[in-house]
Amino acid sequence: MKYDMKKALTTAIIAALMLGAVSCAPQNAPAGTTAPAASENNTEAAGTTAAAETSEAQTEAASGEIDPKTADYSKIDVTIPFDSGEQIVNFTNDMLAGKYDGKIVKCEGIAQRRMTGNAMMQKQEDGSSRGFTWILVDAADKNDYPPEDSHVEITGVVGIGEYDVRYLYVLPENVKIMDGDDSAGSEEGSDEDSDYELQTGVWWATSDYDPDSYYTFRDDGSGNIIFQDIGSGVPFGYTRDGAEYTFEIAAAGNFSKMTVISHDNDIAEIKWEDGRVEHLVYQGSADSFKFYSNMELGDMAKAYYAGNHDGYVPAVVDSEIDENGMIVIHLYDVVDDHTATGDWYTVDRFTGKGTDVLGNEVDLVMAAGSESDMNGSADPEDMTGSFAPQKKILNEEGYLFGVRYLGYIDASANDPGIDGLYINNILESTGTAEECNIYIGMPGNHFASTKDGTELYLIVPRDVEGKVTIYENVIDYDTAKESLGNVIYKGENAEPLLLKCNVSDIFPDVVVEITDKDGKSFQWRPFISGENGQVVTNNAENVKIYDFTDYSRLAGPELVPVG
Repeated sequence: MKYDMKKALTTAIIAALMLGAVSCAPQNAPAGTTAPAASENNTEAAGTTAAAETSEAQTEAASGEIDPKTADYSKIDVTIPFDSGEQIVNFTNDMLAGKYDGKIVKCEGIAQRRMTGNAMMQKQEDGSSRGFTWILVDAADKNDYPPEDSHVEITGVVGIGEYDVRYLYVLPENVKIMDGDDSAGSEEGSDEDSDYELQTGVWWATSDYDPDSYYTFRDDGSGNIIFQDIGSGVPFGYTRDGAEYTFEIAAAGNFSKMTVISHDNDIAEIKWEDGRVEHLVYQGSADSFKFYSNMELGDMAKAYYAGNHDGYVPAVVDSEIDENGMIVIHLYDVVDDHTATGDWYTVDRFTGKGTDVLGNEVDLVMAAGSESDMNGSADPEDMTGSFAPQKKILNEEGYLFGVRYLGYIDASANDPGIDGLYINNILESTGTAEECNIYIGMPGNHFASTKDGTELYLIVPRDVEGKVTIYENVIDYDTAKESLGNVIYKGENAEPLLLKCNVSDIFPDVVVEITDKDGKSFQWRPFISGENGQVVTNNAENVKIYDFTDYSRLAGPELVPVG
């Protein structure tokens, strides 16, 4: 919407991954390491295809037994017909595992552009699209590839590229554009919906500059953005006038416009009023749509690794989303000045299944114990499972509430709708997002702020049945006396919340009142000690306050607000 989404996390991926089975490799993968293969994935309408400027290198990279320029294409080893169902998925998995190196493959499907090449896609019974990456050998420029969404037949050789990533290498003369198939995204199909109305449901949004997310559109004019890395996002309302959509971010009252500039059944392209272009692919009904976030899959990977290594888990577990939505999870320790990799898991975000660095199958969901924990379509107000370690300590040790100081926040960041991504960056940089599984969309919009406050706190009450009320702290600077002012936040269910407050280093400008399930109330003024820079928890009433701040990872002014 009006604010920019954060930059895509692509540092761990070399190859653009494909819908379905994808080829990928970590940039810092050790020499001789086989790139992790991917399992099924949902489709994307990808960005501009890179020009094949290094055709000779590509030909050299196709280091199977057969050179694509000298191969005998009259002898086909594998044929994948159009609408083959799972056959294309099984082929891709086997290809990435090295089963078809040097083999001649003939495949018919729908062409889609990719940053590193092109994709051969086929529709599956569940409505998704699956496929693999192929590279055009000796292409003069990107336009040598067939048009996006065209029905094509290709014949090529499975070869191994840089970092052992496997592709199908195809000569231009072995690319045939098929005619007369309405499933190929023909012009007739494009004209069926001349006003470009997006059907209600979930759309996968990709671009060259933002991480993947999902847009949900409902019949009642409501919707929400769901970020794939954290599993939830920001609600919005929308209205439509022809191809133009006007959005209102629910928490912000902020309007922004986008226009549907192309639309062909389940694929669309939209342009925001600031010039950003995103590609959309329809995923299905919002009611049945579920997925595992990067954060959840990272936790599952820890459990899976520990179960196979006598309980040991590497110190660092990074879960990153590639440009096609696949999750590459890197488990490693930092030893001196280098990383010691435990494993790489490349998994599907919908099933949690995939492969490890050696191509062995992994099932992270099985390790985690239950598919019922899937977070994609969960109610953002449902806090079950979040803050579990903190809640346990609060209950066992008799703390009334817990507080985590996150550090500096820009004074202008007062609206979670407009400033949500900036606040999420603070949560991530301080380790709070991972440790507490919290972000600006969860719990809901529980965010309280004073206009010019520059300190950010996370407040976690012990009793869900209790209440949290936050007042302005009115200060008489002549007498230094404090009194309660207007209520700026009131929560009946004592859910965790983020609090932005304090302009002055001398006086706190809010009062937090916590009421437990028995009706006992306690007032606390958030304050940082000038002596040691830590949260002041001492109080005259001797109420126990749990400080779980990580003082080594406080946010600072270097985090630039988004928007």
